Amino acid sequence: MKQTFRSHSPVQRVHPFSSGSSPSSFPAPPPPKTILVVADDPGNIEVLREILRELGFHLISASDGRQALKILDTVSVDGILLDLDMASMDGQTLLDEIRWRGHHLPVLVMTAGYDQPFLHNLVNEGAQGYLIKPIAVEQITRHCQRLFGTLLPSPVSDFRECIGMLSTAL
Repeated sequence: MKQTFRSHSPVQRVHPFSSGSSPSSFPAPPPPKTILVVADDPGNIEVLREILRELGFHLISASDGRQALKILDTVSVDGILLDLDMASMDGQTLLDEIRWRGHHLPVLVMTAGYDQPFLHNLVNEGAQGYLIKPIAVEQITRHCQRLFGTLLPSPVSDFRECIGMLSTAL
């Protein structure tokens, strides 16, 4: 619906913001996408929290598979970063459970000690990709943007600091 401004002349002038938007009513930017990080090492979670925040994501974390399943039952997430090496429920079991429950969201697996055939099998079973530890920030950036579809909001000021934290923590 176009807004018009009437004057006393027979010619109508259309206001420049006739499409319904005005400088003060531009649409708000979409909320950041929410990523669930499932890992049992609090240090790794904190490093990933900083990196993902700098990439424009919101992070929710779970320290084991059971906690992750409870979160998935109550919170909408856009993707999962999943550590395979966890004590109470390993990442492969959690991935199977996530798919069995009908969650069809992207899952990126993180691991240090598995061979390529095993990782390719995980991709065939429902993971969208994997990261081998130690993980470079550039790898996380590339994979997260590809899988979860966000853009960097602005130049990252603390990126070098994140790289240093990541190389020592992961």
